[in-house]
Amino acid sequence: MGKITVEQSKHFSLDMIKEIYALDKLVYSEHMAGSIEDDANRYQKVPDAFILLKDDEKIIGYLCFFPVSKDFYKQMLESDEMYDNNIGPDDIVLYEKGMNHHIFIISMVIHPLYKSQGLFRKVLKKFKKVLIEYHNQSMYISNISGYAVSGAGEHILKSFGSELVKEVDDCGELGKLYMTDFYNFSEVFKP
Repeated sequence: MGKITVEQSKHFSLDMIKEIYALDKLVYSEHMAGSIEDDANRYQKVPDAFILLKDDEKIIGYLCFFPVSKDFYKQMLESDEMYDNNIGPDDIVLYEKGMNHHIFIISMVIHPLYKSQGLFRKVLKKFKKVLIEYHNQSMYISNISGYAVSGAGEHILKSFGSELVKEVDDCGELGKLYMTDFYNFSEVFKP
């Protein structure tokens, strides 16, 4: 293992998306892994959407999140559909001062060879720091949500103080929607 670092993405990079997609294919089903094109379309809209875990310069894990529109948020709560790769750039909004933002975690991954070493805690610590910084800069965070499709994902979302909102079937895969408000996230979550 080389030097482990954590950073937030800042600029669009197709090479980075390809590296992330390769990680996705290691841990998600083909259906859940999505496509490079869909990932790139979302990432071009919000280039700071990734918290990256690196071993030297190689990406070994990440957490992807972004603010979603009020319409998307409402649809997510009311629909029996799971939202993941079907989220388009129009569902995403940009951070805006003085506005409340619904944060959606679309995926969290760590390379199987790096699991059970406590490394993902570094990603979670950075994620919390970033959201608190946005909130403190008057780009308010109202809540954080995401679908768990694994026991590890469920554990992480629960650690945020999230509660189960609903379960949905997505092509035979169970997705559990978890949600917490910013207060619970910032006070309860201890990465």
